[in-house]
Amino acid sequence: MKSQLLQSKKLKYLAIFAGIVFVAIVTFTSVLYFSHSARQKFLGGTVYAGIAYGYNELRPYANFGNTASCIEDLKTQALEFSPVTKFRTQSCVVEHGIHITLIGEAMLFPPAITTCSLAKSLIAWEKQIQNSARKLLNGKIKKIHHIGTYNCRSGPMPKVLSEHAYANAIDVTGITTDAEIFISIRDDWHGDAKEALFVRAIATNACQPFSLVLTPNSNEAHADHIHLDNGLYLGGDC
Repeated sequence: MKSQLLQSKKLKYLAIFAGIVFVAIVTFTSVLYFSHSARQKFLGGTVYAGIAYGYNELRPYANFGNTASCIEDLKTQALEFSPVTKFRTQSCVVEHGIHITLIGEAMLFPPAITTCSLAKSLIAWEKQIQNSARKLLNGKIKKIHHIGTYNCRSGPMPKVLSEHAYANAIDVTGITTDAEIFISIRDDWHGDAKEALFVRAIATNACQPFSLVLTPNSNEAHADHIHLDNGLYLGGDC
């Protein structure tokens, strides 16, 4: 009986959350069709600020794969990590976070904090990009380089937090092979060289395990890295 009540309560909260997300998406999309002055007024108004605040507060709890049992599952995976106590800065909150040093056969450089669910995606991705390295480079990946996971900041929309604000995203800048060769997203993305084929392949590899993949093809802001996250949206360059 207790489990049925708990399940009913979870479904109720999920329905409420889904409704709020739907309203938020419709509202944000509608803004794009307003005049410039109306858009600026709306984005600076209290209604928008309230919607953004609610959306920011609810998002960490919509990451349904990010649970305490997720961390237990990681103990059987090819991952070197230590659990991180929940912490919060304003609406930026990291739930079920871990500090990662090694993913499969590749060092994460520098070591970083991510959500548990993002770590699971990184484990799946590392296996795929090792396969791409063997096929295209005739080698293995020794290090995965990045420029950040957790960062308490907004994303492209004003007042709406980036997935980095929840440690639910990572910006990958390149990899180092077992031959000590650094392959850069910024310098090697374009062209037909094997390095270019490789970096574009690892971006494609990311489409299945992650919700969103942004690359140098997305915009100038991603000219030097691949952004990977597990937010409430799909697509990007996939």
